[in-house]
Amino acid sequence: MNMRLVKDAGAEERAGTRRDQALLQLQTALRQLFALRHTGALHTQITRAQGLVDGYMNCLLDLGLTSDHELLDLVVATRRGVDEPAKAGLDILPGTDVDAQASA
Repeated sequence: MNMRLVKDAGAEERAGTRRDQALLQLQTALRQLFALRHTGALHTQITRAQGLVDGYMNCLLDLGLTSDHELLDLVVATRRGVDEPAKAGLDILPGTDVDAQASA
């Protein structure tokens, strides 16, 4: 048996575990960010949390651990878990640009 293949298989498994852990940490940071926005926290707290999330996502992309599409899916799923989807209708005020576009 080739020992190099055994070592490579173990390395791939550990890399997958690290990737999963990294995505779990990102999801936790995203939940905290969305919770801060939802509760109306101070702008500085929200900005700090946003910077952490942005930096973490850039690192994951730079290391090749994930793709843009995977990150977008994670953000959407996490946001839906924290912020429920919009349920109320949108009232368009007469005389606004939106009203003119809607009637055209």
